Amino acid sequence: MVSTEYEVTKAVGELDVGDKLEITSRFGDWHEDLFKLETKKNTMLASKIVITSEETGTSIEEAFEKNGITRLSEDQLASFTKQVSIAE
Repeated sequence: MVSTEYEVTKAVGELDVGDKLEITSRFGDWHEDLFKLETKKNTMLASKIVITSEETGTSIEEAFEKNGITRLSEDQLASFTKQVSIAE
């Protein structure tokens, strides 16, 4: 079985280059959010990154400065991560 993770390629917020983000929740077609990511390191950010199908209207930096859930579009996620396939 193969799963997908995201590796940070550009430091942003509390994330450093090389950090791994794993998909922990996927949402259905009825929901504007696509999936939720959690970091594999112990930070306050863990479990608060939600990827949405809609544009967020904020920059990546602004999104990470807000308290609570960090909402990013797929394009924003792609600008500082790369997908990595993991064999399980």
